[in-house]
Order: sequence, then C-alpha cells, then structure tokens
Amino acid sequence: MERAEPGPRLQRPARPGPALPRERGARPGPRRALRADGMRLRERSLRQDPDLRQELASLARGCDFVLPSRFKKRLKAFQQVQTRKEEPLPPATSQSIPTFYFPRGRPQDSVNVDAVISKIESTFARFPHERATMDDMGLVAKACGCPLYWKGPLFYGAGGERTGSVSVHKFVAMWRKILQNCHDDAAKFVHLLMSPGCNYLVQEDFVPFLQDVVNTHPGLSFLKEASEFHSRYITTVIQRIFYAVNRSWSGRITCAELRKSSFLQNVALLEEEEDINQLTEFFSYEHFYVIYCKFWELDTDHDLLIDADDLARHNDH
Repeated sequence: MERAEPGPRLQRPARPGPALPRERGARPGPRRALRADGMRLRERSLRQDPDLRQELASLARGCDFVLPSRFKKRLKAFQQVQTRKEEPLPPATSQSIPTFYFPRGRPQDSVNVDAVISKIESTFARFPHERATMDDMGLVAKACGCPLYWKGPLFYGAGGERTGSVSVHKFVAMWRKILQNCHDDAAKFVHLLMSPGCNYLVQEDFVPFLQDVVNTHPGLSFLKEASEFHSRYITTVIQRIFYAVNRSWSGRITCAELRKSSFLQNVALLEEEEDINQLTEFFSYEHFYVIYCKFWELDTDHDLLIDADDLARHNDH
C-alpha cells in the first residue's frame, strides 16, 4: 500500500510587526481627516473669542515680526474681514412717508395768489386814496373770497383800528402772508383774530368780530338804541361759542377745534339770513334773551354775578 504524500501545511499567521512609515504624499485615513476637521472647528471658535480677537489685534499692531508666516496670512484675512464690517451700510431703499399732518390746512396748488392780489388791488382802487374804511371792508372781503362778516376780522387784522382805515399796500402784504401760510378757512380766521405770538383764540379775541355783527346785521338793528345790551349779548354769544367749539375746555380755541365745529358755517349764514333768530346755534337773540332773563332772575342783587346761593335757586331748588 502506497504512502500518501502530505498536503500543504497550514501556516500560522505571523505576528503583526511595527507599522511601516507612510510615504510622503499619501492620503490620510479617516481618523486623520476627523482630526483635521476638529482642528478647523476649534480654530474657527477661537477666532470668535473676543479675548483672542483683542490679542490678535495687539499682535498685529506691535509684534508682527515674531509671527509665523502662515499665521500672518490668517491674521491679515481676519483684519480684512474686520475692515469690511466697519464700512457704512447703504441707505435704506424704503419709500418715504408723505406728509399727513397739516395744522394750518392742506396746501392747495389751485390757488393763484397773484390773481387774488390783483382783484384786491382793483377793489382798493375804487376807494379814495386807495384806503378802505370799515364800511368798505364788505367789498374787500368779497374780493378775498371770504364771507361778508369776515370784514371785521380783515379790518382789525390789517391794523385798521389804529388809523380808522387800511391802505392797499398794508392789506395786500397781510393777505399775501395769510395765503402763503394758512390754507383753509379755520387757519385764516384764527390768524386774523389771534393776538401776536399766539396760535389760538381766547374770549377777548371775538369781541371786535361780534361788535361788528351787532352794529351791521339787519336782524340786530333794534340794538342800536340799547347799547347797554351790546356787551351782554356779546358775552353770551362768546360763552356759547366756547361751550360748543372749545371741546378741550382749555379756554383756547385752536385751528383744529374750529375746523371740527360748525362755527364758520354759521358765520357764513349771517350774510344769507336776515332773521338772526334762525341761527339758533350761536347768534339767536331770542336764545340770548331767555338765557339773560334766567340769569337776571337768579342774580337777585343784580351785580351780574351768580354765587353759590344764587345758583341754589336754579330750577326751583
């Protein structure tokens, strides 16, 4: 019997020896790639550290000669980023908000100031020496495009009470200024009656206007023979005006309050309505008389003042 030849012997695996050095230029393995990424993340976080940023800035100013070349490049890039951050931002491109607050009225492009002034000058040319008295101011008010009973405020606004008349040059200068600065009736009326340096009306400012109404309105012609009632009627009308118009109860009527009220509409109606008792909101003489009679009844000593005892008798208390 023949003897079988032995097969190939199994070899024991050799023990692992020392790792051979990696050749230069070989690509790093996964572990080395993770380590490089970690270093970059740490370097980025260090750049954002405010203390490190301050040290980098001081190094850039005084110790540049000791820095490695690769660190100099990083520092230079860091400085360029800082310079770009300090550049001013471009202006905003949003649309500008148009003006919406006009305390003296919204300006109107349709007003031809020169044409209005020319009409006023033509009216003054009809008067002797081109000077208008109080009796002439009705025509001047119409030339200005105002209601008839603006004639008193126009006359006093131009300084006519000092000389008894107004020259064309002084009136034109006054009205041109009003047209340029006051753009609705409320602003114009306040400007004509207000005291210098004010932008509101107090009770005394209405006296010249109402005195002209008493003197010239046909519905009050019977008061010419009873001058003692002039001041009482005027005082009552002023109180009614402030009660209805001065909603802030400040004692000062502003352009905004006058604009929101119906007072100027009632002033315009004075020209159209001869029966003043039909203007029940402010000017009715009948309403004044009822108020005055009740006042006189309560004021038992007739000193034109109502004290607490007088008022306690109101409504039969």
